[in-house]
Amino acid sequence: MTKCLFSLAISAVTLGCSAQHSIPPTPQPPANIIVTEEPIVAAQNLDEKGKYEGGADALAFFVSSNMQHPVDNMGRHITGIIYVEFVLEKDGTTSYASIGEGSSNDPRLTAEALRICKLIRFKTAAMQNGKPVRSKYTLPIEFVN
Repeated sequence: MTKCLFSLAISAVTLGCSAQHSIPPTPQPPANIIVTEEPIVAAQNLDEKGKYEGGADALAFFVSSNMQHPVDNMGRHITGIIYVEFVLEKDGTTSYASIGEGSSNDPRLTAEALRICKLIRFKTAAMQNGKPVRSKYTLPIEFVN
């Protein structure tokens, strides 16, 4: 038994040593991907918030016209409010979307709210000291009948 365990231990060490020589190098991100560590500026520190072309009414219209309202097993629309929190990037795109506190817990609503958020493009980013900055944004999306 001792000989068997010793043999297994030697095999494990041998496998570990040979595996070290075959580890591929750490892949680098493609040249067209920019890795950024720029901070996300809090709303109270912004000179101007990001602007959606046409304002809040146009954003509400965009959300409602792109909504694919989830239905329950009986074919009825599921209702609830989802608070989508995301980062408004300097180019007007959204990233890092997540579901905020107080949201309905129906996974069909959360999935649809996150899908819609990916489609949103703001006209201008938030501004601080005359320069575009990344900022946090919360968008309530209401699913009604």
